[in-house]
Amino acid sequence: MENLQVVGRRRFFELQAGDMFKAVIQNIRPGEVTIKFSGGELYTARSMVLPEARIGEESLFSVRENDFEGKIVLEMVKYDADTKITNMLTSALKNAGITATDEMLKLARVLIDNELPVDAKTLNKAAFLALNEREKYGETNETEIFETVVRMLKLTMPNATVPTPERFTFDMRV
Repeated sequence: MENLQVVGRRRFFELQAGDMFKAVIQNIRPGEVTIKFSGGELYTARSMVLPEARIGEESLFSVRENDFEGKIVLEMVKYDADTKITNMLTSALKNAGITATDEMLKLARVLIDNELPVDAKTLNKAAFLALNEREKYGETNETEIFETVVRMLKLTMPNATVPTPERFTFDMRV
């Protein structure tokens, strides 16, 4: 998921079928939904809205269609529908040209959990960073690698909020 909470108009309209993101539901009308990202951006898109969807609640969305001329069709995804989310993450990884291994599925899930987009651009960047971290430090804790990837992605995104690590380590050698 550049962080879709600060995605901006240009980035939102570049999403491709299979890309996923989180947003807060602002309004529900027949056949469409207005969503709000944490940066305050509002967008209205055609969408099949789940019956349990409520205004003010955060939801997971998957892009079903984008004609790249302003028409985007979204699908709401239930958080508790683990199989459906896994299938959509697999589709997003395939869309990005990445094999849907267990590690890549976990990485995609971590991106969603950290309010990052699961689109081709972000998935490729995240996979590259994870591979680089693994090569740099060897077989370390997968959770640590994913946390580092999330921090690095948020640092490269405008207006993204980066969680402060518990401590910083500085190399003072000259």
